[in-house]
Amino acid sequence: MQEKRKLGRFLVDRILIENRTDEVAAVFAELKFVPVDILYHFDLDKYEYIGISEFFEPVPKGFKAPLYDILVIGTNKRGKIILEIKKLATDTCLPAGRAEG
Repeated sequence: MQEKRKLGRFLVDRILIENRTDEVAAVFAELKFVPVDILYHFDLDKYEYIGISEFFEPVPKGFKAPLYDILVIGTNKRGKIILEIKKLATDTCLPAGRAEG
């Protein structure tokens, strides 16, 4: 049985992490997101979360996790968070250590 590495990356504003922790945690729970690495980008004032989610596409070993844009659209009548998850075309699935171009 082949392992499915459903890896992805996304950015979160530092202010959201500090001031809206419960909402960020609810989004992570909805994504069933398990972080494997977290980076802080000082120049962007954002955290980059790298991790596993069933909503991400499988990534072969040796390839970089693709970047996703995760938007909170709202909540339904039951209070469940509605997300829009888009895989971005930039910087996706290149072998680790290789630059685009």
